[in-house]
Amino acid sequence: MGNGQGLLGRRGTHGLHGAVPGTTRNASGDAVVDRWRALLPGFDGTQHINGPVLETDDGGPGVRADSHVRAYHRLGEETWAVFGHYVARVVDGRISELTLQLFYQEGNPGLAAMATERASTSPRSPRALPCCAGSLGDPDNAP
Repeated sequence: MGNGQGLLGRRGTHGLHGAVPGTTRNASGDAVVDRWRALLPGFDGTQHINGPVLETDDGGPGVRADSHVRAYHRLGEETWAVFGHYVARVVDGRISELTLQLFYQEGNPGLAAMATERASTSPRSPRALPCCAGSLGDPDNAP
């Protein structure tokens, strides 16, 4: 599935607090994907580098997966970089919990608000493309 909602559980906690303005401490998988859809098309480019992913059986449901992340975002000549650590809970092949532990940021964190505004009118936004609305590259939902 290319739209992210197949991997994030609809219920559970997905906390990307601290880095992305407007993202709540505890949100459903659907809310997180909706936030990404409203944000990411507004950037000229993004690159998220994760790894390695270390899985541990810590006695909870499924497995715990830890990974460092570097997320770069570009808009015009400006950049915003987020550095941190993901802690995820994976149950039955789906992420039921995802937390970003923010280490630090570089550049202009105001780019998130600018990208959200730009995405609302961008032709790159799935909402603005009737042929692809809702699919986001998901071959199961393609028109």
